[in-house]
Amino acid sequence: MLVLDYLAAQPSYDFLFGDQATARDALDRLIFEDRLEYAIESCIGMHDGQECLALAALHSFEERRRQAPVHIRALLREGSRHGIPTDVLQSRLRLLQRAIAPIGPRDLYLSRLAVTPGMQRAGLGRLALDEVLRRFHRSGAERLVLDTATTNDSARAFYRNAGFVERIADIDAAADAPTFISLHLERSALPEIIGGTRVT
Repeated sequence: MLVLDYLAAQPSYDFLFGDQATARDALDRLIFEDRLEYAIESCIGMHDGQECLALAALHSFEERRRQAPVHIRALLREGSRHGIPTDVLQSRLRLLQRAIAPIGPRDLYLSRLAVTPGMQRAGLGRLALDEVLRRFHRSGAERLVLDTATTNDSARAFYRNAGFVERIADIDAAADAPTFISLHLERSALPEIIGGTRVT
């Protein structure tokens, strides 16, 4: 499943659970048993009515604030199931929270955008992002925000080419934790034309 593969490959989950295999097992339970908010809001190219070639998900400030406590409790439970002491996982969560810039009440947060590995560099990511930008335009939010790893040069270039501006936040990240960079797109900079179609 694309969303599971995508999440398990993120440095934040690898850091939390110690390795990618443990992260994948924990996320599998979180997605399929707890039904946590890994909902796909934009899916391009259905496979058997379920799988996506490209996907994207947006969340408002209120949604993230409401879901955070449930998500954290589930992560702590999964850490315990894998033998990770609660205090260790809590410490890792705090380090990650310090490394990611906060979002505000008038922001939309792009929590994920992924393309099936075999289908990358075929324009599907841009199609998914175009749908995100249309939703941003209709939402009335003032800013679209996302985070990506500082080492992910291809993602950073992809978003910069779409008009996002990198913001290096004043964050206090630990040396052993993943480091992230925040990218913002202001409503005033939203392109009038997205993917050849006028924004409506």
